[in-house]
Amino acid sequence: MAGKGSTELVLEERKQIEFLLKNGYRAGGIAKILQRTHCCIKQEIRKNGHKANYNAMIAHQAAEIRKKSRLCKLKGNLTEEEIALITDAINQGLSLNKISKLVGISSYKISAYLRGNNIKWVPKGYLGFENRVQSLEMQIEIVLDELRELRKQK
Repeated sequence: MAGKGSTELVLEERKQIEFLLKNGYRAGGIAKILQRTHCCIKQEIRKNGHKANYNAMIAHQAAEIRKKSRLCKLKGNLTEEEIALITDAINQGLSLNKISKLVGISSYKISAYLRGNNIKWVPKGYLGFENRVQSLEMQIEIVLDELRELRKQK
C-alpha cells in the first residue's frame, strides 16, 4: 500500500476510504488512518462522488482514465473506457457536473457525446418544467387552505 510520499492512491486505499465513509468517518480521520494528507482525502472524495456516492471501483477506474488522459492528452472521440464510465454514471443518475468531475472530461464534451448519440438523459430527482409548476401549484393551494382555516378560526 502506498503511504506518505506517494502521490497516487491505490485501489486498496480507495476501498478503505469507501468502507470508512460508510461507517461515518470524516476526511481527517481517514487521512490519519491512511497516513495521507487531509487535502488528498478530501480531493479524492470530492472528485469521485462525494460521501454518499463514493464507490472505490468507479473512483479507481476514473482515476486511471484521468491519468491516461493526462499522459496521452487525448483529444477528439471518447475512449471505450470513458464511454463505459459515463454510461455507469448516467445509470446512477448523477448530474452532468458530477459525471464531468468523475471522468475528468469537460461537461461540454460529455453533453456533445450524449447529443451526438441521441442519448436522452435526465439526472435522478430532476423534475421537468411542467412537473415543477404542478408541484408549486399544489404547495400554493396547501398554503392558501391553511390561511383560509386560520381566517375561519378568528
